[in-house]
Amino acid sequence: MKYTKKDLGSFNVHFIKTKKFKTTTVRVVFHTPIKKDEITKRNVLADILLQSAKKYDSRRSLTIESEELYAADIINGNQRLGNYIFTSFTLHVLQDKYTEKDNLDRALEFLGEIIFNPDIKHNAFKKEKLDIVKTNSAVELNSIKEHPSAYSVMRAFEAYDKDSPVSYRMIGYMEDLEAITINNLYDTYQKMIDNDYVDIFVVGDYDNTDMLMMIKKYFKFKKKKKKKASY
Repeated sequence: MKYTKKDLGSFNVHFIKTKKFKTTTVRVVFHTPIKKDEITKRNVLADILLQSAKKYDSRRSLTIESEELYAADIINGNQRLGNYIFTSFTLHVLQDKYTEKDNLDRALEFLGEIIFNPDIKHNAFKKEKLDIVKTNSAVELNSIKEHPSAYSVMRAFEAYDKDSPVSYRMIGYMEDLEAITINNLYDTYQKMIDNDYVDIFVVGDYDNTDMLMMIKKYFKFKKKKKKKASY
């Protein structure tokens, strides 16, 4: 396994070369200082971006394209590390030698469309998509107490220091969910794209030069130099 890092100013690319896997994994990680009242928005944002994109205007369209890419898989997630919140989008795709030429290129374009070309209109997400995500989120929030072990740990951290990031519920808060609109969610998206620190991790057997060229082509980050995050 060989590790190298490339600093591109507005984001870093971490190359992890290995022949152990038949897949290439690309993880795009946005991170910023955590704020309690933004956790729920980040959760909803991560989910709504996987509902549709401008080029793929339904969940069905996304699924069809995923299957066309030999069952390429994209998952999302939010987690806390220290005083930061991490929002990640991870692509798993078979290497071209097991599929066909340019499958990796098409898969990276697919990931780029999901992250950087969302299904929006007039600077707002579509209400029907937001309603789906909010309904699913509400079900999850309401089911917290059905998992006694996890809920007791969560309440213990809150009792220990309610103002510390360690006490924040990464699942989110119902009152914040109810306040999310198609407009303020888009504001959260724009803030993440424009201001977050970004790291891209690439794991697999690939050519660094080709990978970097594809990342620059499909991942449209701001060109400005960003401060280094300190944890």
